[in-house]
Amino acid sequence: MSAPESAPLEQLLGRVICEPGVRDRLAAQPEATLAELGVAAPDRQALLAHGVGRLLAYHHMVHTRLSRTVRAFVGRAAPLIGAEQLRSEVAAWIGSGGASTPYLREVPDAFLTWAAPRWRAAGTPAPWIVELARLEVLERQVRNDPAQLPERGDGTVALDEPVATNPTARVLRCAYAVHRLPRRVTAEHPPEPLPEGHAVVVYRRRDDEIRKLDIKPRSAHMLESLLAGASLRAALLAACEATGETLDDEILRVAALTLADLIDAEVLG
Repeated sequence: MSAPESAPLEQLLGRVICEPGVRDRLAAQPEATLAELGVAAPDRQALLAHGVGRLLAYHHMVHTRLSRTVRAFVGRAAPLIGAEQLRSEVAAWIGSGGASTPYLREVPDAFLTWAAPRWRAAGTPAPWIVELARLEVLERQVRNDPAQLPERGDGTVALDEPVATNPTARVLRCAYAVHRLPRRVTAEHPPEPLPEGHAVVVYRRRDDEIRKLDIKPRSAHMLESLLAGASLRAALLAACEATGETLDDEILRVAALTLADLIDAEVLG
């Protein structure tokens, strides 16, 4: 009878990194834990001969790297969430499967997608802190977006054709005006932003400046459709459907003014 084969190294590393409690059991009872993880006896002896320190170090390196990345991207929200809670939440997220993306810049958004419902259900941190974290992550994503902005057009738009857009633009819907908070926010005296329930456009200008622009609900729906490549007519109809309105001359007038403002701000055109 041939000796049983060990689990692949990638699988072993994945379980050491992700599964809650494995790291601590490996440090306390290395041989028993390696056997539990499916490492065959000859390979266990080889690992034990060199120590399991490399496995533990790899666990520490991955957790530290992801935790630091999340903390850096959530920016002003990090001290309001608390360093210990943030580390604990990142560890719990990794234990749940973590991110499927190979790009480090996409990790914070994946983490917040997982964490925000937990935080809201628990009532901590405050809802506006969650929104601030999302805004901070979005700003970093826009800043790091590799998309090149096209040359500025002549500002003309056609009703039945797509509109030229800024490829870095993103629409964020907020219940609180977190984009108006001061740049310095402290845990000791955190200012409470006013609840407003509107949307914000975050984008990068041609001079590489990151800008945030308030936008009304109907205009936000229209812009989202335009950013997805819809024609102006389709975007207007979709926006009216989303807000329960009927497209009329007044909406067309407001839309024309909004389009001019967005072109001037370099969100469109």
